[in-house]
Amino acid sequence: MVRTDSGKNGPATAVAGILLLLVIAGGVFILFGPRRDPPTSSQSRDLRATQRKVSVGGVERSEASVFKPLQTADSPRLLESEFSSVQPVSPSSSPAAKSLYDAIESSENPEFSSPAFSPPPFDLQKYQRDPDAYLDLHVPGRMWQTAQPGDGVPVLVSKSKRRLTLRKGESVRLSVETKPHMPATFTSVDLGTFDNGLNTISVQSDENGVATAAFTASGGVGNMIHVVAASPVATERVQFQVFVVSNDSIDTDGIEQ
Repeated sequence: MVRTDSGKNGPATAVAGILLLLVIAGGVFILFGPRRDPPTSSQSRDLRATQRKVSVGGVERSEASVFKPLQTADSPRLLESEFSSVQPVSPSSSPAAKSLYDAIESSENPEFSSPAFSPPPFDLQKYQRDPDAYLDLHVPGRMWQTAQPGDGVPVLVSKSKRRLTLRKGESVRLSVETKPHMPATFTSVDLGTFDNGLNTISVQSDENGVATAAFTASGGVGNMIHVVAASPVATERVQFQVFVVSNDSIDTDGIEQ
């Protein structure tokens, strides 16, 4: 008589079968189950912003070099009811406003109306002969006009806070340092006004090279405002971020009425 061990091997065979089924089920889940993207760090987001390209004034630039967003998730935002309308500017309010109106009516000098058009090349001798002829024009595209690096060419630097919080109607002075008695242009790409009633202004620096423009959170602005400053005799640009908050919210900083 031949004796078999089927009675002893039965439980072991069953366990092996269960394990095999679990392995197969796990493989099916990995192949066909829902996929989740790995968490994205702020560093990887910044890297993608550096790699993405945007066209500014006809020149291709990295997105990160144009604007670096400020984290404001915890800051109180303006309510819809707090937004006000943009007020019209009279052409007689400033020479810059007149230059803008004249350009719109004549359809000439498109660079007076939009930063998408390149400004004329900077003529140093012409500027030194008559600075007002340069400063009195509204030319938003000057925000992209900088000097080539070289000996004696300074890097434009901020002389005031670059990140500020304002309430509606409040003003702040924005300052940069370039060469003494040379121009610098400040342009807001999100509304707001300077002393000329417009969102772009060119000012002359003092004997120390500091150029200052007063920016006001006027009608139509809300939440994040970006202001870019540049000088045709200095390299680089300075970016300011002004966060406009509710009138009943936190204390603001850097305010000069």
